[in-house]
Amino acid sequence: MPAIFWKETREHYLVLKKLLRLVNDAMWPLVLLSCENNMYFICFQLFNSFLNIGVDWVAEMAFWFSLLYSIVRAVLKIYLAAQVDEYTQKIASCLRDVPSRSWNMETQRFSEQLAVDVTAFSAADFFALTRKLILGMASTVVTYQLMVGDVINQGSIKQVTDFCKKYERFDHDNEQHDN
Repeated sequence: MPAIFWKETREHYLVLKKLLRLVNDAMWPLVLLSCENNMYFICFQLFNSFLNIGVDWVAEMAFWFSLLYSIVRAVLKIYLAAQVDEYTQKIASCLRDVPSRSWNMETQRFSEQLAVDVTAFSAADFFALTRKLILGMASTVVTYQLMVGDVINQGSIKQVTDFCKKYERFDHDNEQHDN
């Protein structure tokens, strides 16, 4: 491919990146709020899963449907927004397939730009919406679930232990009165 093709392609990429930056500057509060809201609601629902044990089956089915819907909605939002980054990765992959005899200064510049720049929606540069974020959020939710489960189980064990100690003292006091 001639150098002019790669120069025009790189310039088109820069125009699209500028458009993404403009959209990102306008939308980052919504992106941040949406991700925060999704994480909060999923964690809140998971916390409630410990409290809703033993309720009627209709309420339990509604609860699990709501939780599943929230998880699917959050994953799909991030996955669809991550497609911007995925297409950038595909362009970089295509550049790697360019034969060395066709490689020139413009291809080199374009390749370096794709390697260095993060082309994805972000929330005020706190995080970029990529597929890696889905795994990061999932690991955070699993860690939260394990931690809450452990705390709740320790609390219930402590309650049983305190009850046993009170019963033991009561039983011990009754034995002393009987003697």
